[in-house]
Amino acid sequence: MMASAPSNQIPLMTSSTGRSPDGCAFHKRCPYATERCAKEVPALRQVSTRQVACHYAEQ
Repeated sequence: MMASAPSNQIPLMTSSTGRSPDGCAFHKRCPYATERCAKEVPALRQVSTRQVACHYAEQ
């Protein structure tokens, strides 16, 4: 990740097997995660001027 990245971004981590967790890759570390985040991978979409992959980006 770039040093100039906004501080509200959560770094991506994978398991020791190199496989991302089920659901959103950030659900285990995100303070806003819900059960939906653990089960469903959010689609990449446009919100305002940014591309986001979060079920709750507008909130």
